[in-house]
Amino acid sequence: VIRMVRQIAMMLVDYLIVLLSYLIAYSARLETLDKVEFDLYFNALQNNVFYWGIVYIVAFYFSGIYKSIWRYTGIEEALKIGVASVLATAICLLSSLMFVPRMPYSIAIITACLIALIECALRIGYMVIMRHVSNKAISNSETRVNLLIVGAGDAGSAIIREITNQPKTRYNIVGIIDDDKLKHGSRLHNINI
Repeated sequence: VIRMVRQIAMMLVDYLIVLLSYLIAYSARLETLDKVEFDLYFNALQNNVFYWGIVYIVAFYFSGIYKSIWRYTGIEEALKIGVASVLATAICLLSSLMFVPRMPYSIAIITACLIALIECALRIGYMVIMRHVSNKAISNSETRVNLLIVGAGDAGSAIIREITNQPKTRYNIVGIIDDDKLKHGSRLHNINI
């Protein structure tokens, strides 16, 4: 039940993001039109945006976005969001061809970009806040153990990612040691090598 309520809440937030993105795109793109033309395009938006919001939610649902865990958001999630946004925007653009005036291509492009950026920013922001809150709770309640990682390759990167993704880790990674001199002075996951 909680999962279903959470998914419905996410769908409502996404619907609001779609509405906001279309409003911003229309306002930015059509600000130079006279009042009559602007009203014509804006009325077309009002008549269609309800359905377009549903198209986005369906695209997001079938892309698996609502099943992901935000705390582990990564490039895969961003790609899913991007593909779903482009697909939904293309469907909305095609559906607008049946109406007069049709949606300008520039509005479709602006809207797809805005939706993808806002969706990704929302998930990444959540991930960052949750990491900060959990790390602050650990640092306030327990003594953290300093940790030095040996190896700045794939395995070292995976270990660092696993440690930093744990919400209640008591480890504090202070540095990375590697025998490859080309990596010295670089950073891996914001940790000095």
